[in-house]
Amino acid sequence: MKNILIIIIISFFATEVSAQNLLEIALEEKSLIVYAKPAKPKLSHFALYEKEFFIGKNKSDSLNVRELISKIDSLEIDYSHWTKDELKTKIIVSKGKKINLKSEMLRVSEKSKIEQKKLKKEIKGYNNNKTGWRSYPLSVSRPLISNDGKMVLITIIRGNSGGSTELYKMESGKWKHFESLQRWAY
Repeated sequence: MKNILIIIIISFFATEVSAQNLLEIALEEKSLIVYAKPAKPKLSHFALYEKEFFIGKNKSDSLNVRELISKIDSLEIDYSHWTKDELKTKIIVSKGKKINLKSEMLRVSEKSKIEQKKLKKEIKGYNNNKTGWRSYPLSVSRPLISNDGKMVLITIIRGNSGGSTELYKMESGKWKHFESLQRWAY
């Protein structure tokens, strides 16, 4: 009984670390400001019928992609707000709330001057309620994971400039970008 409990605890923490690692990879080189409310995964149904997409993919990958696409409409999706533990390197914001510039700049004091300058510009733009944010704040969907745990689908909406639905695959114990399923612009 103890062994089973230990295995469950280890697999839970391994999955948790793996999911956090995935979000870091998916949001790398993107805005540091993320809305607290997760986005709804988005993918047009015509993508299911795009035969060209599945050419050259192995059968397992094709089945995983079809499974993930079907989960968008059939799965009960968790829309609870993102927590600081889930998005450690990002600033989580709610509509109508301003970001404390001083505290966030202290938090990133170890980063390069270029990264600090970029963050400061994003925070000031967000706090000034400028309309027309081009690439921030991000709205990120919770990852939809295939049943075998080898593929994940994430939708990322970039401010008011558009977004994409991305597919990630576990290869050699690491998450790697596999394919862009859909992109759009406003």
